[in-house]
Formats: sequence, structure tokens, C-alpha cells
Amino acid sequence: MRRILAILLLLALLCGCTGQGIPAGESQLTFYYRRADGANDESFGSETGALTEKRVTLGGDVSVEEVLEAYLQPPEDEGLVSLFPDGTICTGTKLQKGVLTLEMNETYASLTGYARTLAAAGLTMTLTQLDSVDAVQIRTPSGALLGRASMRWTRDSFLLQDTSWLYPERTVQLYFAGANGKLQAEKRAISYESPEDLPENTLQALLSGPESDQLQSPVPAGTKLLDVRVTGTLCTAVLSEEFSACDTGREAASLAVRSVVATLCALSEIEQVQLQLQSGEDLVYCSIAQPLKPEWSWYN
Repeated sequence: MRRILAILLLLALLCGCTGQGIPAGESQLTFYYRRADGANDESFGSETGALTEKRVTLGGDVSVEEVLEAYLQPPEDEGLVSLFPDGTICTGTKLQKGVLTLEMNETYASLTGYARTLAAAGLTMTLTQLDSVDAVQIRTPSGALLGRASMRWTRDSFLLQDTSWLYPERTVQLYFAGANGKLQAEKRAISYESPEDLPENTLQALLSGPESDQLQSPVPAGTKLLDVRVTGTLCTAVLSEEFSACDTGREAASLAVRSVVATLCALSEIEQVQLQLQSGEDLVYCSIAQPLKPEWSWYN
């Protein structure tokens, strides 16, 4: 399935905690912006895709925080536009074994889709220029990592030349297990090339797991989506055999099945879901032999 990250994903800036220096004297770094006229939004032939570069000089022994603070400032060049909304702040940093974790405020967390992709792209490529930084993670005020909980982003992690900016986005609700064992929604912006792709992209996002550390995925790790098709208001989703690992008891099996059904039925086009395993077998503790639709008792 096509990666929905246009340029990259992850990071943002301003002040923090621990400082890690780079060699003394003048420090030459490349900062990343967008063009004010938007001219390069359609030019993906360059190495950095829709981003444009500006070489900057920072004096002395520069710390992570100083680089972030400088990068967060609006560019002096009128032809460039910052990737970050006014008020974006990094409230803390932690550098451990080459992995830089940024604690970002709600302003940055409000970025979605293409805008968040570009912001993350610029920060990742900017910060990994420092000798001490090999990878980056980012957290929101709730403590959740933006992206998969264990993901460490590097310059090579991202697809730079892409046309995802051309495609629309829609905010969907992914249903994971809450603290009380019932379903709880997590909103996510999903890109899609055509309306027919939306169910597949939404389910792929569900399988990647929650962003919030307050939620758990009841779907067994390693489950793959093999096929998805919509006929009228019925969505048929074929999952790999890894999904059957949930079939250890009524609660586990029901929660996994409901997670998938509720997520797909949250799309206005879908009213019921027919789940199928690659083997064609049914589950023991929660039958998927017939189409299912959500019930109010499933939710918090």
C-alpha cells in the first residue's frame, strides 16, 4: 500500500532541557522551509521534494535547543515560509544513545496531514545534521508518541519524492481498547487517492496501532490486511492468519473483532462488515461467519 507520508513525519521545536554541542567555531547547518509562492509544491524532482533549503551559520558551540530555537523563528527571507504555526514550542528534549526525544506542545500536535508531514520532515533533517543526533522521536503533552510508539525517525526513514499532497484527507475514528476493556476512539487524518482507497487506508492505520499510550490494540501483532472491498454498504475485509491469535477467549476475540468492525463502520459509507480469515475458518469465541454491525455496548 502506498505510503501516505509525503516527505516525512515527525518533530518540532523551540526550547528544551539538555544541550548537546557540536564542534566549536562557526556551525553550518541547512534549515528547511516552504516557498512563499508555493512553487515547489509540485516539484518533486529535487532531493528534498516540496521542501526548500537555506544554509545558515550559527556561532559557537551550538546545542540542540539553540538549533531548535533558531529554526522555529520565522525566516527573514520573504520568499520562505516556516513549517510551524505561531506558538509552536518544544517544552523539553532528551538525548540518549543518539536518539533525540522532543516534547512538543499542543500547537504542534494540532498539525495534521500534509502540514505535519512537512514540519516533521524539516525537523528530522535539520536535527540529524548534529553529530550527536542519529534519530528523533516526538511526544505530545499526553505523552503519546506521534507515530508508532517505538518508531525512531532518521533522514533515511522517509519518502522524499511523493505526490501525497495531491490527495485528499479525511479524519476517521480508529477504535482501540480503553482501560475498561471497551472500545475507545482515536481520531486520525487519513490520506487517500480515491474514495475506494479509504477503507483500506483506514484499516491499515488501525493495524499500525494507537498513537496514545492510554490505548491498546486488541488486534494481534503481525495481522495483515489481504483484501478489502465494499459492495453497497457492506465491507468485506480479509485478514491474515495472525488475526486468529486473538481467539484465546471470548473477551480477547470479541474485542479484536469489534475493533475492526467499529473502525470500518465509523465510515459513513459502511454499515456492516464481513470479516474473513485467509484460511476461511471461523473463530471459536467470536463468530465472524456472518456480517457484523456495531452495538452501543461495545463503546465507552
